[in-house]
Amino acid sequence: TATIDKMIIEGNTASGTADTLFEESWHTATNIVNIGNTWNSEIKTVTNDATPSIRKGNRIFKSANSSSIKNITDFDAQQDIGAGTQITLLISDAFTQVNNGSGILLNGATNFKPTNGGSLTLMYDGTNWIELGRNSY
Repeated sequence: TATIDKMIIEGNTASGTADTLFEESWHTATNIVNIGNTWNSEIKTVTNDATPSIRKGNRIFKSANSSSIKNITDFDAQQDIGAGTQITLLISDAFTQVNNGSGILLNGATNFKPTNGGSLTLMYDGTNWIELGRNSY
């Protein structure tokens, strides 16, 4: 049993954060996401890729840039990514920036350079990735 945001999830002994809306939890040691108690969706690492590919079941990305600013300018929708698909980018370095423009529409229409530990959540509208929320410490 694990208590997350005052909610109790039975039978889940994994570490990391959980998204109760999608019945997910993240095992930080292995970078595997538990979806509905099935450990089968690996967190994709994004390194020096300006247009990371989005595939079904691949909703969480972790940046791993190690030198100079690397810009994400769009996400390539692969397979049948439908409108309403949400993704989250977990920032794990000090060198990632997400650029506002064609393909990614950010709040305030400005680029976002979060600090290590920040995140950015986007939703696909069928054409563009639209910002739903962000944090930066």
